[in-house]
Amino acid sequence: MIYKATEEIELTKEIFLEKTEFINDELKPNVKISFNCCSCSQGMSIEIIPYQTGFPFQQIYKNKYLSKEVILKNKIASVASRWATHFGEYLVYDLPTLYFIQKCTNCNSKYFIVFGLGESQPSKWVCKISCVWKIN
Repeated sequence: MIYKATEEIELTKEIFLEKTEFINDELKPNVKISFNCCSCSQGMSIEIIPYQTGFPFQQIYKNKYLSKEVILKNKIASVASRWATHFGEYLVYDLPTLYFIQKCTNCNSKYFIVFGLGESQPSKWVCKISCVWKIN
């Protein structure tokens, strides 16, 4: 189950994934990657179904759930290039950026997942997971 942010996000620990970029056929039928919960070591799985999973990233900075300084300092997203600003002020890999929050099924620890998804060049579809952070 995935959730929207409803309050300020406090980043506590960054999770490093074995793979963060998925191209073309790797997106079908979904993107799936696993990691272990920081609190209880329970195996967790991130599943991104293209154009079905996630919420617009602009909700995060427009609602001040995460400051622009924290976004840039922690490399969660970068400032959009001039030609890509129609996708938002902050992007991942110059792609439309989405996020969701997921809870551990064992201990309810929360994780903040940010990713870019779209066509990075003609006929090259990409899902780039920017980060996974344990949050309070």
